[in-house]
Amino acid sequence: METSCLNMLFSKRSMMQLADSGTCEAFCEAVVRFVGRRKCITNGEALSNVFSYMKRHYRNEYVYKSLLLKKIVYGRHSPHTTSALCELPVGGSIADFVLINGKACVYEIKTDLDNLVRLEAQIQDYYRAFRFVSVVCSEGMSKSLSKFLEDSPVGLMVLTRNLTFRTLKEPVCCDTGIDSFVQFDLLRKSEREDVILQCGGILPETTQVQYYSACLKAFKKLNPEHRMAAFEGTLKKRGDFIDQEALLLYPEEFRLIAYNHGANVRQAMQLQQFSRSLYR
Repeated sequence: METSCLNMLFSKRSMMQLADSGTCEAFCEAVVRFVGRRKCITNGEALSNVFSYMKRHYRNEYVYKSLLLKKIVYGRHSPHTTSALCELPVGGSIADFVLINGKACVYEIKTDLDNLVRLEAQIQDYYRAFRFVSVVCSEGMSKSLSKFLEDSPVGLMVLTRNLTFRTLKEPVCCDTGIDSFVQFDLLRKSEREDVILQCGGILPETTQVQYYSACLKAFKKLNPEHRMAAFEGTLKKRGDFIDQEALLLYPEEFRLIAYNHGANVRQAMQLQQFSRSLYR
């Protein structure tokens, strides 16, 4: 059965279309394919049924990330003490989910729709910027991944059939591969400056053309332990800009997107109106 509409539906573009106009092609196609025509069903119920289908039969990365946000950031921890970053470029890889709560841990998601061809290279990239790495997988992949990771510091967590997370192996701190340039490249200009100042460094006084390389040089000179703490703390602050009250107004199915792209009350209210309307 064609599932591309599911990937398209749970995107920033489709969410904006539903908020602005009350419909979008991916939503209509997903409801027809995976819910069917029903009388007196609201858009919100249709959306919930589509996502329930995904959680049972099509557990793509969006499902994993949504559950990590719900059960770890807002369940096990608190958004006031914990931040999450999705799709973070690290070296030549993209970190699926980075959880920051006192320490930063990269969660690399491997669904039943994925293969393990690039996993070793991805892990190496993540250890260039972070000290803790875990793989999150299905129960079906857990046996092979347990063997693959048994002699490594990488942790392993399983998404069970009951939609709970079970830790099979805790991640162990590993900082031997940290690359200050990779960390520097992850940060925005203002964040780089904050890290340098937090660690007692001095911002360079130079031309705009030379400023990047001068800041990188100052960044590399910082005490590695202090730099790591400031680096992780600075990334964690990105979560401070999320409007938590607005986020809770969004349909649960779209909260991950709102978390990543900026929750706002106006859009949340539009989506509430969409959810209350009857599906046509």
